[in-house]
Amino acid sequence: MTDREEITAEIAEEPVSELAAAPAGEVAEKKPHHKALKIVIVVLLEIALLGAGLFFGYTYAKSTIEPILISNYRTLEDLREYYRPSSADMNKDAAAFAAEENYFGMYKRVYYALLTAPSVNVAGDGTTATNGGTVSIDTVKKVENGLMYLHTVSTGTGLAGTFGGEFDLKQYFDIESQFAKVEKDGVIGKVQPEQTFVAKYGLLPYGFSNYTVEEETIDTAAYETADGLHVLTLTFLADAAENYLKQMKAYSGQIASFADGDIQYKMFFDDGFVLRKTEVTEKYTVMSMPCTAELTDVYTYGGEDGYSPMEDAEKFSNVGA
Repeated sequence: MTDREEITAEIAEEPVSELAAAPAGEVAEKKPHHKALKIVIVVLLEIALLGAGLFFGYTYAKSTIEPILISNYRTLEDLREYYRPSSADMNKDAAAFAAEENYFGMYKRVYYALLTAPSVNVAGDGTTATNGGTVSIDTVKKVENGLMYLHTVSTGTGLAGTFGGEFDLKQYFDIESQFAKVEKDGVIGKVQPEQTFVAKYGLLPYGFSNYTVEEETIDTAAYETADGLHVLTLTFLADAAENYLKQMKAYSGQIASFADGDIQYKMFFDDGFVLRKTEVTEKYTVMSMPCTAELTDVYTYGGEDGYSPMEDAEKFSNVGA
């Protein structure tokens, strides 16, 4: 049984409060039990994972890696085909999409340009929070020459720092061969098929967004310009986060919910539909406790100032070699 399973089991078994011992003749004083504390701990552990858009298990290095096939799984090539704009849409500018209120078409132009970029860096930072502490998340994503590298560093304050809110996670993907490796706190797990990784540990396809964005999962949309960039603001129905939330369910048995929450996703892009920045704000609940997240990603492309090529140590074939 893992630490999280033990905590969750104890929560299920224990009463909410207990009477502290008191001298004879005095009224016993109620004191909070550990239950509330443990709920906060579990929630903090989960929001660290959800906010980072990833999932991992402590036993992954010991697990037997068996092939798993996912029904209707979308590889990078599948996603490119799905989001490929029509010939007519490829000739439109942002203002034309806005005039038609074709916001999903606008999204497809931006996302397709990202999916087909030969090399890109994504620098992310953000925080997730609930009662009892916050988790700060810094991420680096690199795509280059058919490889993807993701590095996430999480640091916690308050209870989040004490009970597992801190970790250093690296993920390596060979996109063409569809294999993955994971390294947590210096321990390298076994090579595994990409679909096996996703089935066990959560979303990849294809690593840039935590949401399944389709026309029917968009709730509201708005377009504006700001600081020389085009800005598309989307809010999503809870269905858009269905696969996102499976990460937590598979991990701890706890269910997060956006049913009474909110997801706002803002894309900042230039005249060529090249994505420059995304800003995400989330409100959701875990074990009936409200949580919030604010996450920003900045995009830089090969040949641009500030672009950092993938280092040898970040390449799939060199990990564990």
